[in-house]
Amino acid sequence: MPTLATLFEATISDTIPATSSEEADFVELVAPPETDLQILLELARDGLLKQLAETAAEIGDKDDRYQPFVGQIQKLVKKFQTEKIEELIQKYLINIGSRIIG
Repeated sequence: MPTLATLFEATISDTIPATSSEEADFVELVAPPETDLQILLELARDGLLKQLAETAAEIGDKDDRYQPFVGQIQKLVKKFQTEKIEELIQKYLINIGSRIIG
């Protein structure tokens, strides 16, 4: 009988396209707008990883520049790394805030 984690992984794998980890490591991450980051952060905090993956994919579809950022989020979703997802998003939110203030 498959475990809950196995079932979740299968569901997430259907939602998240495969990306090369090397590709994500060498491409500059361009974050989406603050409103999108806030939505992603809320989903991560609530532990709604399937919705997070789907929303991230939709954001990536808005502009190809966001694809590396979305790929990084999706890679972390596959590994159930909600804390790292939150840290990544918060880092970009802080950078946006400092650009507005500074």
